Amino acid sequence: DTHEARGTDHAAFLAAQPAMPRPGERAQPAHPFGWMKRTPPEGLADHPVTTITRDDARAYCAWRGARLPSVREWRMAAGGPEGLLFPWGDSWAPEASNSFEQRWADVAAPDGFERSAPVGSFPSGVSGSGALDMSGNVEEWVEASSAASEALFSADPPGSSEALLAGGSWFERDSERLSSRSVRRVEPNFLGLTAGFRCARDLAPGE
Repeated sequence: DTHEARGTDHAAFLAAQPAMPRPGERAQPAHPFGWMKRTPPEGLADHPVTTITRDDARAYCAWRGARLPSVREWRMAAGGPEGLLFPWGDSWAPEASNSFEQRWADVAAPDGFERSAPVGSFPSGVSGSGALDMSGNVEEWVEASSAASEALFSADPPGSSEALLAGGSWFERDSERLSSRSVRRVEPNFLGLTAGFRCARDLAPGE
């Protein structure tokens, strides 16, 4: 997908799937920044949906006839075949990413976003494949085979109960954590304001 799944997208999924929990509901107690209803909180309809688990993200993508991208697909969409360090090139550009540096610098943040931003708010950060917000805004759930996981974390391979998030988020200050190569390990039931997702699918014959 060009951009991360938005609050309005997820609301349509919840309307069609009444058994699915709303974002944040799986936490015990419910996540304090989760949805109180089955519609996005005020002002967040065009922001990435967050506070959902990896399995909830998988369910949304399956409902759309899609899936989560693999970590290798995600990296290709972000850095291209050249393996660029960032979607736009090899040099850090704070104005191209919704990050901690951009928002909470010593001077007033120019973008005005306290946490996440509406998808596509940083068009100068578009990748060569046309994907937006691959650096910052929210980190994204990705899939990885055992072999891919072992290659990423050769010194300390992740356990079978761990999941992967790619790309860094609005909370990150370190540009390395916002790069096209950034992947971190979390529990699959992780719920947080930093984590969202986008969907991918295989091309049909002739596409």
